[in-house]
Amino acid sequence: MKKQVNYFVAMILCATALFVHPAAASSQVIARFTPGETAKTIEVQLANLQKKRTQVAIQDVHGKLWFSEYIDAEDGYTKKLNLTGMPDGAYLCFVQNKSDRHTRAFRLTQTALTFFEPSDPSNSGAGVLVHTGGSRPCIARIAAADQVIRLQLANLNQQDALIRLVALGDGVAFEQKITGEYGYAKHLNLKGMPPGRYFLYIKIGDASLIQYVRFEPDGLQLEEMQRLEQSERGALATTKN
Repeated sequence: MKKQVNYFVAMILCATALFVHPAAASSQVIARFTPGETAKTIEVQLANLQKKRTQVAIQDVHGKLWFSEYIDAEDGYTKKLNLTGMPDGAYLCFVQNKSDRHTRAFRLTQTALTFFEPSDPSNSGAGVLVHTGGSRPCIARIAAADQVIRLQLANLNQQDALIRLVALGDGVAFEQKITGEYGYAKHLNLKGMPPGRYFLYIKIGDASLIQYVRFEPDGLQLEEMQRLEQSERGALATTKN
């Protein structure tokens, strides 16, 4: 068994460049999330844990944990997570310890598991285009200042929208539903909230966007963004059966 784990770790280290979701340039843990060979399963592979206590979990965008497991005194880890019985909706599969985090969001339906995709960083200056399947994409602008998240949405075109701030591994900190509007602006002040990792979940029509946030006593930092959009014809952009 030990030889198999070591072999797995070596393979992962050699294939780092192919992994779908590096959390940050300084990350040490190597993580890979892939659809399982059977329906409604996700395979999680980790390497370079350095024997740190690490959590592997699945959380929905309402804040509920559906799976949580801690890894102790290991360098590598692999497990197939069975999602059978979980309702349709948006979820996050995340791995975290004191120094590192990797997260991959996905949408689950009765027939498919669809991963969110990393947002193109080239859109960040003028806002992120969010394709909802309508005639024009919506525009989301997210910025950070001190302990405040500044959010602006344009081209909503009266589509229903949902804004939700959720603590990673915990519950909902803020929620607002938007109906019949063309634009929206909100400053989310995190002052007084517990330091830690959060995510801002934005749903516009059938398209979704997740902005990850790290909040510290001296301010907050916007981390990576992932989104799941509709094509111009209304189909999901990327689907894993």
